[in-house]
Amino acid sequence: MTHELLVFLVGNGHFGIPSIQVREVLRAATLAPVADAPRAVMGVLNLRGEIVPVLDSRRLLQAEEKPLAHSDHLIVIEEHGRLLALRVDRAVDLVAVDATELPAGGTNTVDNPGSQFAQAFAQTSIGMVQLVDLTRCTHDLADAPVMMDLAPNRSEARP
Repeated sequence: MTHELLVFLVGNGHFGIPSIQVREVLRAATLAPVADAPRAVMGVLNLRGEIVPVLDSRRLLQAEEKPLAHSDHLIVIEEHGRLLALRVDRAVDLVAVDATELPAGGTNTVDNPGSQFAQAFAQTSIGMVQLVDLTRCTHDLADAPVMMDLAPNRSEARP
């Protein structure tokens, strides 16, 4: 069985997330700032009338920070029933990965002091890709009051 990963660049590193969680990839756009937001939140994006918090992958992955550039990409994902965008340097490609190449129960994991969010590797057609755990990335942020206001749970019934 194969799985698809969306591979993206942050600095010199190749990272991947399951494509099933990706809604779309956008070019960077002007973001509105958010007062009292967690440090990883860069701001919000108005995506066709829906307010989407934008997380900075450089902060999450503890890479060197840099200002948002027009060449950056925003990967819109759905996690915990909420839409979020992940700012990355560049979305690279969709790659198929054999299920045996993906970590299960802690295999292929590494001790990565630079990030608690990317701790496993998979061999892909473009080389080794470090897998990002979106659930870990968003877990602490999901319950922050400002995040609950910005990214309401889409699975809850709306009035």
